[in-house]
Amino acid sequence: PLALGWMLHGWGIGILWLGTHLLVGAAFLLRFGANPDRWNALVVGEVYTQFAGVSQLGRLPIERVLAEVPAPAVRLMQGLYAVTGEDRGRFFLAIVALAVVADLVILIALWRASAGGPVAAAYWALAVPLLAAFALVLTPGREKMLVRYISAVTGAIVCGLSIYIFAAYQVGGDQVQMTLRWAWVENTAFLGENGITLYLAVDGISATMALLTGVVAFAGALAAWKLDFRNKDFYILYWTLLAGVFGTFFSYDLFFFFFFYELAVMPLYLLIGVWGSTRKEYGAAKLTLMLVGGSVLIWIGIFAVFHEANLGTFDMEKLWAAGSDGTLSPTFQKTFFPFMVIGCGVLAALWPFHTWSPDGHMSAPTAVSMVHAGVLMKLGAFGIIRLGI
Repeated sequence: PLALGWMLHGWGIGILWLGTHLLVGAAFLLRFGANPDRWNALVVGEVYTQFAGVSQLGRLPIERVLAEVPAPAVRLMQGLYAVTGEDRGRFFLAIVALAVVADLVILIALWRASAGGPVAAAYWALAVPLLAAFALVLTPGREKMLVRYISAVTGAIVCGLSIYIFAAYQVGGDQVQMTLRWAWVENTAFLGENGITLYLAVDGISATMALLTGVVAFAGALAAWKLDFRNKDFYILYWTLLAGVFGTFFSYDLFFFFFFYELAVMPLYLLIGVWGSTRKEYGAAKLTLMLVGGSVLIWIGIFAVFHEANLGTFDMEKLWAAGSDGTLSPTFQKTFFPFMVIGCGVLAALWPFHTWSPDGHMSAPTAVSMVHAGVLMKLGAFGIIRLGI
């Protein structure tokens, strides 16, 4: 890693990359011990039986293990060990997650320097949760630990991508960056050129919200680690919801904005109704009914704007221009402004449409409550800014 990092991107990247691998090696030493017999067991595949019985793993004193680890790694490991306590499994997961995130950021930096770039990073932040959900669909439900590992790695990747997107956004550059446009339906019926387009872009507020989403998504995936009842189904809905969140933040097409918005909202009913507690059915039903009511208002506002602008496209930049040049009259804008604000404001717990929030949070499982409070309610405020203002 040191040599490869230096050849591609300088000594700093090489040293950082080497450090992450030293940390992973140190974590394995701490988890499996320094006894060669245990490593031989790991190589020949007998480690599964040792895990099942938790017989001799991780029994060496930490002082003896740390004596075999380079000093920079020791200091970081001691800090993590102080946080995670005596739980060796949690310590091992923390160290590997740290290494995965660091490795991912480094690889993306090397990729950007050679050919790729921030455009692809924004696209993958949306695609990775969907790919994870699809991979979990193909994973047998009885493999609960595999489901957890897939979700933990997905969370680390998404977190790394969100950090990179935030760092790659150039404050002094164009307002809209990292654009990606795929025409879906155009020149058909009432749709003209670029009628419905998967138009993804990052601006200042969406870059910040992407960072928030990535951090909360990773934390939520780890918070649900001990969930045992149908954890495969839980994580499928969880990553589908987060794909919708990223899609909403990045969408510059009004049709796909609403599509991803609903994709982020609808899984809440099952996530709370199945895995929640304390009047979970009531909380899930109340939340869903109120959010769907708000979505109806948004839908009416979207098609009113589309019809009045008469541009044959859902491109938000063109619709914003229509609002500025007088195509959308001030009277029209004042009439349909409440549709957008109240519709999105329901999700943001705008008074007096906030009564679902206490019931929803009280009933939701920990990971869902984290995402709901940390990201989804901000999604509603984001919709007010993006659509209403």
